[in-house]
Amino acid sequence: MELDEVTLEIPNPQTINENSNDTDTSSEVTLFYNDTKAMHLEFLIDPDSNKPCMRLKFLEEPIHDIRLTTKQIFSDGRTNIIDVEEIPLDRMIGDDEQLYIRKNSMEKLEPGSDFRFACDIRLTKADKTLLSRFSSSTVERISEIANDQKFLDFTIKFKDAKELKVLKFILASKSPVFLKIFTTDMLESRRNEIFIPDVDYEVMKIAVNFMYNGGVQNLEYHIFDVLIVADKYDIAELKRYCEIEVAKGLTPQIIADVLIFADRYNAALLKERSIQYIQRNWNAIKGLEEFECIYTYSNLILDIFETFSIGDCPIKSVISNL
Repeated sequence: MELDEVTLEIPNPQTINENSNDTDTSSEVTLFYNDTKAMHLEFLIDPDSNKPCMRLKFLEEPIHDIRLTTKQIFSDGRTNIIDVEEIPLDRMIGDDEQLYIRKNSMEKLEPGSDFRFACDIRLTKADKTLLSRFSSSTVERISEIANDQKFLDFTIKFKDAKELKVLKFILASKSPVFLKIFTTDMLESRRNEIFIPDVDYEVMKIAVNFMYNGGVQNLEYHIFDVLIVADKYDIAELKRYCEIEVAKGLTPQIIADVLIFADRYNAALLKERSIQYIQRNWNAIKGLEEFECIYTYSNLILDIFETFSIGDCPIKSVISNL
């Protein structure tokens, strides 16, 4: 269900530098859904890179995705589309995000100064998960059944001899990996049990509870291990939730380790946010001893500087040291 469509315009920074009367370097709007503030957007020229970027502030209504179409609008009415990006943004309410036009897209700029930048924004309301479509009483009933031993039809066993009894239909609905385990002629399916030696009981319990009702408890103590489990068993909603939570706590001291972790476990959103964090805080990060380990990962170095122009960051000297 579409929330809204809006176009924001800002002047070409070159015309501003030429002392034009057009000095308004940003344009902003607050979008509503059913009289509820959904998102505040500001389209502006970043003062450090002199490139267009979109600053997003999530308010009271969660957003599922956003489509940004950035273009040049010339004085004669012509348009030149620079960048079209579909961004999944099933994020927590209150998140902030700053999105930059990608470097390869900036190469599509037509020469001249008689144009304005414009960005068409289309938002789509968040999809509801299976359980969130149920009434609260139904969710409570499912939780009751999930804790009633006579209904539990599958057992997960751990190396410390602990066991977790679960409902197959819930796990199958949330995890394609568990669905395959339950529906193929495997030993685990015939015995209705599986031994998982590389996952702790508490970590799997968090993942299972999330699949039951979408809630999490004690996640802060196990968040990286839970993300690994979510990746291994393809629990997409849980994985995304963990990525968002980790990204909220990024600091210069841990950013290298987080980026390496995100790359290793295919955490695309966390990797994207980590790279953006590094780009925004490069001067504070580049000399840290904790960041030096990143230089052994040439693929990550290239990812970090892909959207930087040579003037923004010493890419040549960095790559020459790889």
